[in-house]
Amino acid sequence: MKHLLLHRKNYRELIKAFRKYLYEKGMSEGTQDSMPSNVQEFLYRMEQQSIYNIRWIEPKHIQAHYNYLTKRPNSRTEGGLSGSMLSHHMYAIRTFFGWLQQLEAIPINPISGLEFPRPDKNPRQALTIDEIKQLYHQANTYREKAILAIYYGCGLRRTEGQNLNRSDIDFNRMVLTVRKGKFGKRREIPMHSSVAKDLKDYWTYERQNYITTYTPDNMKAFLLNNNGDRMLGAVAIRILKGIAERTDIQKEVCLHVLRHSIATHLKENGMPIEQIQDILGHASLDMTQNYMSGYRYNRRNPRT
Repeated sequence: MKHLLLHRKNYRELIKAFRKYLYEKGMSEGTQDSMPSNVQEFLYRMEQQSIYNIRWIEPKHIQAHYNYLTKRPNSRTEGGLSGSMLSHHMYAIRTFFGWLQQLEAIPINPISGLEFPRPDKNPRQALTIDEIKQLYHQANTYREKAILAIYYGCGLRRTEGQNLNRSDIDFNRMVLTVRKGKFGKRREIPMHSSVAKDLKDYWTYERQNYITTYTPDNMKAFLLNNNGDRMLGAVAIRILKGIAERTDIQKEVCLHVLRHSIATHLKENGMPIEQIQDILGHASLDMTQNYMSGYRYNRRNPRT
């Protein structure tokens, strides 16, 4: 929690350095914000117990913090922390101590021998080709079609679509470039002619309508919100949900589902897994294989 201010200078400097480490690793902006915040809450509680040196922290302190989190109220909504939020907190602390161990700032990693319950997850379902067609059919504006083209047609991650600039799209070569993907990786994604058309139509006929004042950022940003600013991922999700509500799709529809769906469809169409890996920007082939196998997909019955 950001409002829990740390009094010890050494702890404040650790949080600052940890945030820099996450940035250099190419983590998303959300991760760069949430993980240090989770660790800050943990270190704040260590201060309350007069534990002022990172080397003094023992497994029992981390276990006690987990027990505390299972009971503390959620600061945003009613009730306590969800299983997913608890998992995020402990993952942040585990990453933090793993980083300290790499730096040899601690002799022993106090969390290495601890295990915490993992939240039960219902696997998301990739959309069928028919369901994707429904989304395109119900897209009423060029911008809505452009969102589908970016997150399904090109398989971009949420922040990659958010950071997309006009200069990243080469309509002559039919290539979209992700300048800085996860872990700072750059990649080029070939565009299907229909994808390129949807992006070009939006840029040519509709994007200008959203601009109210000119700024250096909105002059180059590709997707704009209703205020004429760069569209954040949260806004793209809200627009996508609106499109999905006009269909009879019963599955969860989100930006990540679109990314999984295009990976599934490319595989079904015979594209080599190595090429799918390049399009998605995965660091390893195993990640791509696990990525698609983690989703349920039934071509005959999309609701199972």
